[in-house]
Amino acid sequence: MQKLSGGTVYDLSIHLVLVTKYRRKVINSPMLKRLEEIFALCLSQVGM
Repeated sequence: MQKLSGGTVYDLSIHLVLVTKYRRKVINSPMLKRLEEIFALCLSQVGM
């Protein structure tokens, strides 16, 4: 949580939801592993 002057407090968080067009399993294990690598790289670049 971050505090600002005047007693203001804020907490920013991210919730990402991936939705596929059809209701079937399209994200397989290798694809999920690669997505995890990409998200980890992006988060490290923004300092999270």
